[in-house]
Amino acid sequence: EHSLNKDAWVDQAMVFGSGFAQPVAVIAMALSNHEEPDEIVKQHFSNVIDVVNAGLPAYEKIAAALVVRDVWGLESGELTPTLKIRRGFLAEKYAQHLNDESVGVLVG
Repeated sequence: EHSLNKDAWVDQAMVFGSGFAQPVAVIAMALSNHEEPDEIVKQHFSNVIDVVNAGLPAYEKIAAALVVRDVWGLESGELTPTLKIRRGFLAEKYAQHLNDESVGVLVG
């Protein structure tokens, strides 16, 4: 997550693996990039995932990433009062977009 959050196009990111053969990521895109076309977003984040995965052992490599144009906040339930990510909430919220066969970057 830390490596993903370094990218200027990322507002927040969460990586999880429970229920998946390989870890998956959900990435909330920075507001400044919300207008970018889906193909540009896919290309950018494919490159980001490739760079992140290059430094990871095989079992930690991110198999799929869902990039969303949502703003994660306290009021909408994605963050706790101390601004930590509510992992269970986000995993449930985006579960319909990701499954064990998901590969690459998806824009949702």
